[in-house]
Amino acid sequence: MLRRSLTALFVLFVILSASAAAVPAAGTTVQADSDCSFPHTSTDATGTDVTVEEEPQRIVVL
Repeated sequence: MLRRSLTALFVLFVILSASAAAVPAAGTTVQADSDCSFPHTSTDATGTDVTVEEEPQRIVVL
């Protein structure tokens, strides 16, 4: 009986953890630039200006 209760609690914990991770953060939006020209300069989170000189041929996401 105790083992069954612990198993049920574990399954419930896993389901709740997975569902909480699937919710996106509130207030985050992604803006698509329709007029993207190169060179393109952006400021990153640390305040450093980053310049992309020419259009990328491919994008790699890790």
